[in-house]
Amino acid sequence: MTIVEHAVYVHCSIRDYTQDLLLKLRRRAYVTPRHYLDFIHMYLRLLDEKDSYMKIQVREEGSHLSPRLANGYVSISLQMTYAGIFKV
Repeated sequence: MTIVEHAVYVHCSIRDYTQDLLLKLRRRAYVTPRHYLDFIHMYLRLLDEKDSYMKIQVREEGSHLSPRLANGYVSISLQMTYAGIFKV
């Protein structure tokens, strides 16, 4: 699932949940564009945290990561560098 597909899924899910809330509790819930921006910001922050964690795990000797995972992470990092994908 891509990030865009996940955002669409979240959007549709929120619409369904707000309709259920209205039917069951007679309460309206509004979702603003700010909510979506917060969702994207939280997702990017989580992505950065996981990336930092993986970098630390790969660098540490005797880490619990398998050599295959460490090699894969290094390979992906190199490919990202070669492709010119940098964090803004």
